[in-house]
Amino acid sequence: MRTLRTISTIAGVALAFGSLLPQAAAEEMEDLTQSLEAAELSFAGSVAAKDFERFAAHIDERAIFAAGPVRNGKQAILEAWSGFFAEGGPKMEWHPETVVVQTGGKLGLSQGPYTLTVKNADGGESVQKGRFISVWERQEEGGWKIIFDSGCPPCPECAS
Repeated sequence: MRTLRTISTIAGVALAFGSLLPQAAAEEMEDLTQSLEAAELSFAGSVAAKDFERFAAHIDERAIFAAGPVRNGKQAILEAWSGFFAEGGPKMEWHPETVVVQTGGKLGLSQGPYTLTVKNADGGESVQKGRFISVWERQEEGGWKIIFDSGCPPCPECAS
């Protein structure tokens, strides 16, 4: 009888603990998703604030940016994007509409709309809209770095 009671107690504890695992995993995934969204917003905010150092801190050394000419590696990306940080340079704004993290939490994806505003030779502005997609890798310390970025060229569907 004592053995049966012990087995029942162990089984009860195991079932109770086991039912917490999916909830704990879901909470961890939600936390990771929120941290990735915060990283994407910080990345976008760095361009809006013309904060080149903060922008650079979000980019992995092995990153690839494939919107327009492909830029392979952090240094090539920083050189290509340097104009966005210059006085009077183009203005780019974006925000994530979708943020997902892979099971296990190592990779994540963010996507959403962007708006690019460029000054024309006549002093006016040209506005283009499109969609971006970014792939992020979680770092050992828990932060995120972008490893791939691309987007669709401005299209009629994105114009509204």
